[in-house]
Amino acid sequence: MHELGHPVVARRRGVKIEATDLWLLGGVAQMSGQPNTAETSCASRSPAPAVTAVVAGVFGALELAGRAGLNAQQRTRARHTTIADAIPAEADEVGANAIILGTRGLTGIKSLLWGSVSHAVLPTGR
Repeated sequence: MHELGHPVVARRRGVKIEATDLWLLGGVAQMSGQPNTAETSCASRSPAPAVTAVVAGVFGALELAGRAGLNAQQRTRARHTTIADAIPAEADEVGANAIILGTRGLTGIKSLLWGSVSHAVLPTGR
């Protein structure tokens, strides 16, 4: 994930990325040109350490939650319903006390057009 941070930001800053090769301990982004400003060059280098810090933070939080007694388990199940209906149904089946969901941060028209699983699950009261 660290190595993907570089080309993602470079592409957003207008640098054309031809390919990204990822290896076990690193990677290389193949650009068709150089960043046009020093700011773009620095910006394309800085997000990767931030990605690493976020990943480390997530795993650290999971470790602390586990030590505090939270027993979170990944589950995969096929259901013939909407995701918004399947989440509370699965929570009922396993006896979950809480449902924790993220959000894309869409508001207004975008939220109406794209919909939101978290907004659809919210009325279940968990």
